[in-house]
Amino acid sequence: MGWPQYTAALLPDDARIAVVNRGISGNRMRLDAPPDAPSWGRSGLSRFDEDVLETAGITHVVIAYNSNDWGLPGRVTSCDEMPTVAQLTDGYRELIDRARRAGIQVILATVTPLAPELSADRDREDIRLALNDWIRTAGHEYVDFDAAIRSESDPSRLEAACAAPDDTHPNVNGEKRLAQTVVDALVRLRVYAPHPARPL
Repeated sequence: MGWPQYTAALLPDDARIAVVNRGISGNRMRLDAPPDAPSWGRSGLSRFDEDVLETAGITHVVIAYNSNDWGLPGRVTSCDEMPTVAQLTDGYRELIDRARRAGIQVILATVTPLAPELSADRDREDIRLALNDWIRTAGHEYVDFDAAIRSESDPSRLEAACAAPDDTHPNVNGEKRLAQTVVDALVRLRVYAPHPARPL
């Protein structure tokens, strides 16, 4: 399970909140899947209206793209598919604008650390850091996935207790910690008010 499912599990039945996961493994914001990996799906920009905005009853969307846009080029796809930070932030702005026009509150998610061999590539790590800086300072609501599960001693890596064996995806502990950051955001935005603690 991923953080959307764990987020739903943290909410009581009477919260009256449904969490719908529209994520696709390998999906990229800007580019559709290549012919040899069709399971990555259409790009986020091309499928956002159909997959997200047309969801009945939607009030909030967490836009949580990871590093596929700049982690795959040169390794799995062509080098010329490498985006610039400006292209990525433009993509986020377009998704934000489309959601807002539909009356939907947007919550962005920072990008968690890359696999060690990718973070050693300064250009890729610089993209991640610059994008996270934009997410944190652009004035939009956000959840800091990066800060939640990165290592304190080496912020370019996942905390060991939160890392899957590939050192780039969160394990169960990591996914649960990400879920808690989403629940905290729902409380902050007054979407959900937890029950007060009962006295012993």
